[in-house]
Amino acid sequence: MDNKKASDHQQYWHNPLVTLREEDEEGGLLYDTSKKISKIVNYTGLLIWKEFILPACSKDVVTSISNYFEDIPLSEIQKDVMDFIDQLLEIGFIETVKEKENL
Repeated sequence: MDNKKASDHQQYWHNPLVTLREEDEEGGLLYDTSKKISKIVNYTGLLIWKEFILPACSKDVVTSISNYFEDIPLSEIQKDVMDFIDQLLEIGFIETVKEKENL
């Protein structure tokens, strides 16, 4: 797999072959129907995933997520969001907008 890293200004959106099944308010399951792989996500992961229904850059996602966790330092939220984006990029659950447009 490519060793992709998230960028502050790159826009991302979800891979249309990945579905979300919300289990409850605490988390859910992301499932790639083509690769037959899944990823369990917690509440924060759900919030981040939903930000990529439409194209979004990580800076906008960090700002949005910080509204849910006002007591957490912005630097910690940014690190967590970037790490999660990196994980999703690595397994192909999200894509750069440019990649998706070329399909």
